[in-house]
Amino acid sequence: MSISPYFNTYHDYDMDFELLSWNINEEIIEFKTLFKEALLSKKKDLSEQDTTENALNPITTIRDFSKKYRKKKFLVAEFADFINEGKEKSKDLSKKLEKWASITKKFEKEKDTLKLIVLLKKFAESGETLLLKINADQKEEEKQFIEPITELSRIAKEIALDVPKEETDRNKIILGIRFLRSEATKISNYLNIETRKLLIELARDGFIFYNDKTQIAVIQDRLYDYFSANKAEFMSANYFSQNRFMKLQGRDARHPLILIKMFAREYDTDEFYASSFASYIRKPSHLVRQLLMRLAFEGFLNYNSVTQEVKIKQRLYDYIEKSRGRLDYDVISIKSETESTLNNAFLNLENMDLVISGVDSVNLSTARDLVIYPETSKLLLKEGGNFDFDGRIRVGTGIGSFEYYGNNFSFKYDSFKIDMDNIDYMKVRLNYMRRKNNELIKGDIESLIEKITGDLLIDNPNNKSGVDTSFTKSYPVFNSRTPSYVYYDDEKIYDGVYDKDKFYFEINPFQIDSLMGINNPGKLKLSGNFSSGNIFPDFEDTLTIQIHEEGIKEHKKNIYSFGFKRPAPEDGFPAYEDKGRFYSEVSLSNKGLQGKGTLEYLTSTSTSDEFTFFPDSVNGRADSFYVKKQKTPIEYPMVKTDTVEIHWEPHNDRLFSTKRENQKPFIMYEGLAVLNNTILVEP
Repeated sequence: MSISPYFNTYHDYDMDFELLSWNINEEIIEFKTLFKEALLSKKKDLSEQDTTENALNPITTIRDFSKKYRKKKFLVAEFADFINEGKEKSKDLSKKLEKWASITKKFEKEKDTLKLIVLLKKFAESGETLLLKINADQKEEEKQFIEPITELSRIAKEIALDVPKEETDRNKIILGIRFLRSEATKISNYLNIETRKLLIELARDGFIFYNDKTQIAVIQDRLYDYFSANKAEFMSANYFSQNRFMKLQGRDARHPLILIKMFAREYDTDEFYASSFASYIRKPSHLVRQLLMRLAFEGFLNYNSVTQEVKIKQRLYDYIEKSRGRLDYDVISIKSETESTLNNAFLNLENMDLVISGVDSVNLSTARDLVIYPETSKLLLKEGGNFDFDGRIRVGTGIGSFEYYGNNFSFKYDSFKIDMDNIDYMKVRLNYMRRKNNELIKGDIESLIEKITGDLLIDNPNNKSGVDTSFTKSYPVFNSRTPSYVYYDDEKIYDGVYDKDKFYFEINPFQIDSLMGINNPGKLKLSGNFSSGNIFPDFEDTLTIQIHEEGIKEHKKNIYSFGFKRPAPEDGFPAYEDKGRFYSEVSLSNKGLQGKGTLEYLTSTSTSDEFTFFPDSVNGRADSFYVKKQKTPIEYPMVKTDTVEIHWEPHNDRLFSTKRENQKPFIMYEGLAVLNNTILVEP
C-alpha cells in the first residue's frame, strides 16, 4: 500500500484509508472525509457490524452524523446522543467505537503511557494536512500540522534523521526518537518507545522535509542516492541555483515552470487538472503526470496523483523571478555526510533546534566567496535560518583572503552577518601580482591578530545573492568591537623570546571593508599601541604588512608579517629604562624588534643597519664603533673601529664589542695600541 508522508496506522481491513480516529482519554472522535461514499457503499464488509438486532452500520451512521451536523471532529457523547437519542451510554458506545477505529489497535492502554494520536487525514501527494497529536503534559501545544513540505513538532523531545542502509528500504526514512517519557510501551510497528525509533514510510515519490522555524528543507531524494554512508542536504527556504533551475528543464524546449506560469496566467487560476495542462502543452498525459510529480517533489506545487488535481505554490513564481535576477535569494545549502552508524541531524522538538552533523563546509555567499568550516563538523540550526558553530570562516580566495578561527560564532540570516564574540585569531593570506615587475606576492601573513570580538557583514541583507551591484558599501565588511592583539612569541622568532604578556601590539577597534579586494599590502592599516616590555617606552603606531626574505640564493622566500617602521624622536628613544639611547629608525616584524641607526651606551656609540632588540639584550653588526675618551668619573680610553659584533646586556650593565674575522682591529689611545679581540664597556 502506498502511504503518503505521514505516520501510517494499523489496518484491520484491506483498504487504503482509515474510517475514524479516536482519542481514548479525551473521548474525541475525528471522522475522515477523504473517502468517497460510492466506495464505502461497496465495502460494507469492511465494518465490523454488531450481530445484535438493530445493529448499526458504522460507515453510514458516521456519514449521516457528519452531514447533519457538518462536523468532522466530535465527542463520543455527542455521537451517542445522535445514534440512540441518548439512550445508549457513552461508555457502552466507546467499546463499539474501539472496534471501529483501527487506530486504537495501536495502543496498549496503560496508565500514564505516552499516547500518540494520529488524527485522520490521508493526503497522498496532495496538499492536504495531517494533524499529529500527543497526549502529554503540554496540552496547549499539542497540535501541529504536517504537509508534504513538512514540519515536525512536539511529538517527541528529539528526532534523529537517519538513512536506512539497505537498498530495499530506499523509500523509507528512519527517525530515532528520545521521548518525553521512558515507558517501554510499543505503540505500533512504526513507533516504538523502547527502541526509540519511528518509521515514516513515504509515498513512492518522496517529499521534502521542511522546518518552518529554521527555514531549512531536507531534500530527501539526495538521500536515496547513497547507501554506503549517510548523506543529506539541508537547504534554505530561499535557496536558488541557476544550475538547478536549468536542470529542471532538461532537454525540453521550454522550461516547465514557465509553461505552468503561462498556463495559470492564461486561465487565471492556480488550480487545475493534469489533463488540462497536458492538453495545453500538447504532451501525453503520462509524461505530464511524471513531470508534475517531480515538480511537486521539488516543492513547486501540490499534486494529487489520485484526483490529478494541481495547485501552484508561490515558490514556483518566486523561482522564476530569481532566475531572472528580479528577486533576491541565497545559496545556503548544508550538506551532511556521516559514517554509516551516525545520524545526519537531531531535531529538538522543544525548541525546533536542528543539530546537523557531518558538515565539512557551508557556502554562505558565492558572490562574496564566503565559506564556513565547522570545527567538529556540526552546526546548530536555530529559528529563522540562524545557526551557531565553532570553527573557521574564510572570505576570499583570489587576490587575498581572511580567515577567522574561534568558537561561539552565530550566523544571523535576516541581517546576513556573523556575530563573532570569541575569535581566537584572524589570519590574512596574500595572493596577487605586484604591478611594477609582475612579481607574484603569495603567502600567509605569519602574524596572527588574536583575541578579537566583532561581526562580519557578508552583504546587504536585501542582496543575499550578491547579484545587485548598486549597493555603495564594499562587502564583506569586518568590524572589530574591542581591542585585539598581535603577539611575537612564536618559536620561529628567536625561539619565542618575546613574552606575550609584556611584548605585544594592541590594535584599536577597526573596520576592514572589501575583504575580497586586498590587492596591496599598504592598504591594510591597523592603528594601536606598542608595548615592548620596557625595551622602549610604549608608543602609538600603525601596523602594516611587512615583507622580508629568508633563505639563501634560489631557496629564498618572502616572509609576510604585521609590523611597522617608524623614526625615533629627534632626541632618540630611551632604551631599557634609560640605560642607553637609540636614534634613527625602529621597525617591528616577525624578524623581531629591530633598529637602523645609532645606539649610545655610556661613552660608546655603535652604528648599524640592523640592531635586534631583545627583552634582555641587543645584538647587531656595527658598521662603526667608537668610545669617547673620558677621564672622570670613570676613565675610558678612545677606541674606534669598523665592522664589529655588538652585544649589549643593559640589565647587567655591560657591552661587548668583538672584532669580526678578517676585519680591522680596534684602534686605541690615539693609535698607540691596537686590539684584535673583544672590548668590554661597563661602568
